[in-house]
Amino acid sequence: MANAKERESHPSDYFDERSWIYFEIRDKETAQKTIKNLEFLAEDQIKEEEDGLYLFIHNEQVPEVLKALTEKNCAVYQVVREEK
Repeated sequence: MANAKERESHPSDYFDERSWIYFEIRDKETAQKTIKNLEFLAEDQIKEEEDGLYLFIHNEQVPEVLKALTEKNCAVYQVVREEK
């Protein structure tokens, strides 16, 4: 069985396609601090909305974002991928 280090994401694990993914979050201050520490997101890939954030990411990165937020006790109420 692979250990945690072996299971970390790798850029070749993702399709080239990215989408705007909406995360409904009440504590946007904590969420933004947490998300800015993620290596795969640039400033222009984050859009703030009234009740959450849009992130321009690979679908496969959604679990990584959720894990980072929940580790900071930041509740996520909804995750929605934008229609293409």
